[in-house]
Amino acid sequence: MHPVLQVVLSVWPFTNGFLIPVQSAFIIALQNVLGPNSLAWGVFFNHSVIFTVSLCLCFQGPPLSKAFENLRAAVRKDKWELVSCVGGLLSITSIFLGAFVSDQIDFGPAFLVIACGMISLSLLLDWKGWMWATKRKIRVLDLVGAGMTILGTGVFTVTGALRETTKHYSAVSAASFALAFVSGCIFTAQGAVNKRLAHTLGNTFRSSFWAGATGVCILLPIAFGSQPNPCFQCARPSDSWKFMVGVIGLALLLSNMTVPRFLGFSLAAKARVCGNIVGAVILDQFLYELTGKRKAPSPTPVQIAGLVLALLGLIIAIRPPPKVGTERKAVTGGGEETGTGEEEGEHRSSLSEKGLATSHQTEGGNMVGEPSDLEVGGEGEREGEGEGQIQTQTEK
Repeated sequence: MHPVLQVVLSVWPFTNGFLIPVQSAFIIALQNVLGPNSLAWGVFFNHSVIFTVSLCLCFQGPPLSKAFENLRAAVRKDKWELVSCVGGLLSITSIFLGAFVSDQIDFGPAFLVIACGMISLSLLLDWKGWMWATKRKIRVLDLVGAGMTILGTGVFTVTGALRETTKHYSAVSAASFALAFVSGCIFTAQGAVNKRLAHTLGNTFRSSFWAGATGVCILLPIAFGSQPNPCFQCARPSDSWKFMVGVIGLALLLSNMTVPRFLGFSLAAKARVCGNIVGAVILDQFLYELTGKRKAPSPTPVQIAGLVLALLGLIIAIRPPPKVGTERKAVTGGGEETGTGEEEGEHRSSLSEKGLATSHQTEGGNMVGEPSDLEVGGEGEREGEGEGQIQTQTEK
C-alpha cells in the first residue's frame, strides 16, 4: 500500500481510539441522568446493542454444531481453553473500570495509565507467549519505548496531582490510578481471549455475541442492584444522545474487525491508542461539559512534555517485535508464513513426512474455513467420515 494512502487510512483507527474515552464519557453522562450509582446501566446499554447486532450476524461461517464440536474438542485437549469463554466478563470489567476511574479523576491521566497497562501486558504476552499469543523476541527498543511511556505518564499524572490541594483528590488518586492500570491490562487480555474464541468458533461475530450475551446477563442484575429505580422519566429530549452509547460500542467493534485488513495490526494499534490518549485530553479541556465535570486545569509545560514523551514511547513500544524463529527457514515439510501478524495474512503448514496437512486462512481475525488445529488430535470426533482424512505414518 502506498505510504500516503496508509497515512490517510490511519485516521480511521485514530478516530476509533478517540471514541474509546468518548464511550466512557457517554456512560458517565447517562449516570447523571438516571441517578447516582447507575454506571452499570450505561455499560448494560452498550452490551445490549452488541448482543442484538451480533445475534443477527453470528450464523455466518461453519455450522453452529461444528463450531461447538470444535470448542468441545479444544477443551478436551486442553482445559485452559475454557479461559477463552470469559472474554465477555473481561470486556464489561474493562469498560466499567474505564468509566469509573474517568469519573473519579480526569480523562487524560486515566487513559494515559490505561495505555501503560495495555503496553505492559502486551510485552509480557509477547515475551512469554501466554494466552495463545505468538511468542516474540523482546528488543531493547521495545523496553525503551515502554519505559518512555511509563515515565511520561508519571510526569503527567504526578505533576497534575501536585497541583491539586483537595483531600478528596489525594485520597482517591492512588486507587484510581491502580484501577486504570488494571483496566488497561484487562483490555489487552480480553482481546486475546475473544480472538481465541473467534478462532475456535469460526466467526468473529460469534465471539462478540457471546461477549454481549455475557454482559447482558451479568450487568442486568448488577444494574438493578446498584440502582433499582433508574430515573428514565428524568431524561429530556436533549438527553437522547446519551443513550447512544451502544452505537459507539458497535462502531468500535466493527472497526477493530476491519481496520487491520487494510493497515495491518501494528499501524492500526499505534493509531488507535494515540487517538485514545489525545481524545482523553481533549475531553478534559474542551468537552468536559458532556459529563458535568469541571474543566481540568490547563496542562503545564512539564505536563505537555510528559504527554509528548508518553506518545513517542507508545509509538515505539506498541510495534510488535518479530516472532521467535521467523528468521529461520522452515525445514523439510515445515511451514510457510506470510503476512505481518496473526490477524492478517495467511498461514499454511504441511507435514509431508507424516502425511498430515492442515491449512487455514485469517483475515483481520475472521476465520475463513475451519480451524484445523482443532481437527487434529481429537478423541474420536472425526470417526466415520472416511478413511485417509488424517493419516500418520512413522518412518524410521
